[in-house]
Amino acid sequence: MSFGEKEAIMLADFIKHENCNIEELELNEADIEFKALEIILNGIVDSEAFFKRLSLSKNILDGNICEKLRDFPKKLNSFESLCLSHCEIGAAGLRLICEGLYGQSTIKYLDLSWNNVISQDMEIILEMLKNNRSLEKLLI
Repeated sequence: MSFGEKEAIMLADFIKHENCNIEELELNEADIEFKALEIILNGIVDSEAFFKRLSLSKNILDGNICEKLRDFPKKLNSFESLCLSHCEIGAAGLRLICEGLYGQSTIKYLDLSWNNVISQDMEIILEMLKNNRSLEKLLI
């Protein structure tokens, strides 16, 4: 499925609805436009759902999206799992995401596989891990 702004607004409105109890959202290979993904992420943050897991595997993520993801752990007290495999994140995006996870105490699963992580990127990830006691599974 291809996600444009129209579909993103519908999904974000659903997630924010008072009767929505969604805990997990998988948008793997969804061909999501950057603006559409931003709308969806804002919907998740603005929702009152007990949101735990997000998977965006095989979607290209830009710096703005990585900034939004950086703020997820601080805004969602129940957030446990983030899958970003095959997202072409790059060093700057990886740094933003790891900043959000630094000292964070609910994230248990992080998948950064297939993002061409290089030696300097490993330093960023390992620094985050030194101050994260909840992480149980890391895929690089």
